[in-house]
Amino acid sequence: NIKLHDLKLYNSFSDGIYLLFCENIEVYNNFISNCQHEGFYLSCVNYGLVYGNKIAGICSDAGRLDNCQNCSVRDNYFFSYNGESYGQYKGGQAGLQIANAGSSHGYNAANKPQFTNNVEVTNNTFADPGRQAIWLHNYDGNVYVHDNTFVNADVLETMGIPIGDISYTNQPSVELSEKVFSGIFDILDMEFTDSGRTEQTADNIPLQVTENTSGIIAGGVKIVGVKDKIVIDNVSYIPDDQAVLVQTKVIQNPDLDQWSGTIKKIEKNVSVKIKNGTAYTTLKVKTSWYTQKKDSITGKSKKSKLKTSTATFTDTYSPVPEILTRPSEKKGYINEYISKSNSNTRVYVNPEGLQKVVYEYGGNSSTHTFLVGEKKADETGILYTEYVQVNSWDGNISTFDDSIIIYGDFDPNKLKVTCYTPYENFTVTDFEHNIYNMKKNTWISPQTAFILKLLLMLFCGYKLMRVIIPP
Repeated sequence: NIKLHDLKLYNSFSDGIYLLFCENIEVYNNFISNCQHEGFYLSCVNYGLVYGNKIAGICSDAGRLDNCQNCSVRDNYFFSYNGESYGQYKGGQAGLQIANAGSSHGYNAANKPQFTNNVEVTNNTFADPGRQAIWLHNYDGNVYVHDNTFVNADVLETMGIPIGDISYTNQPSVELSEKVFSGIFDILDMEFTDSGRTEQTADNIPLQVTENTSGIIAGGVKIVGVKDKIVIDNVSYIPDDQAVLVQTKVIQNPDLDQWSGTIKKIEKNVSVKIKNGTAYTTLKVKTSWYTQKKDSITGKSKKSKLKTSTATFTDTYSPVPEILTRPSEKKGYINEYISKSNSNTRVYVNPEGLQKVVYEYGGNSSTHTFLVGEKKADETGILYTEYVQVNSWDGNISTFDDSIIIYGDFDPNKLKVTCYTPYENFTVTDFEHNIYNMKKNTWISPQTAFILKLLLMLFCGYKLMRVIIPP
């Protein structure tokens, strides 16, 4: 449960970040430059997420993963450091190295408790990395490399971004380096979020309705996409059928430009339903109108009786993502262990279907996060959220596994547990509260106590028989 984020790490003659034998770690939003071993180095890490970092590597690797499992490296920018090198070989680094560590300075890989497996490398930008952009070697597990961007130095130069050496008298301060590479960083304009709600409406999308004529009305309806879409493990979901984005347009029929009538009122009703992966929308229009005719005798205009007309327009859209099944309530579990010297209470909620759980107790809180989302936009400009699965704790209440731990006497009135799905949140009100009194003989279970008593009786009976009937 380690998070390293929003750091500026410069001019180190070893690793900028080194994490060894860790679980549930996040490394994000860091700027790392001129670290003359590894920019970041993960070894024997299980469940790690590295994202949103900008790393200028030299000599060794901008990033490295040895013997890591269930880790994702995404949305990072890897490029070369070209400032004063102090004798180190510029351009000698790989962008990212992934392997099972071999023998190095007498340390053998066999001493490491796990091997590379289930590592994902996606949506990163590798710009002039030096040697290999991604160096994969000496591994036999699953490494998934997909949807990355590779840019060489020539392409960067055409973007007007200087790549040449910074002089000895103009060494790369934090401010100078960020200024030099500010154009590159615009590539990674990312927004991270917990919620799958985007607040986007059909009005945010360029109008796509095609008008059709129907009597005195010209109009149309168009499904332009779905809002609040989320992606988990490459499967898309929406919250409900209200996520369908529908545009409508209704005007007087342009073909009736010489029409003497007047439309007094237009009522629109839009309905949407989803069936078998297809969205259907219907626009029903009701108009109230009248005509005017000049009386040949009086010369005055006379209105006709108010009339009504209706028109119906339809559209379909497929495929539509499936609706996300998610809980609207959860049961919490409180296990209270009372002893003379070390009373403690554990509280947890089954995390299935949740984005995170926030535990609050006595003014303190801890958050258990299961999904981290990134806001993206498709080619039509519709926003969606792509989630990465994590298992991370953050806060000042002690935790163990899926539970918070409260030491000392427990007061249920001080506890509040809030569950979040990608779309809603709710407070847990139903708790199963178990109390285990460790002050009594509850250090063993009743079943164990019975077995021990039975064994003791058998042993005493055996000794008595040996006295009555000597061997």
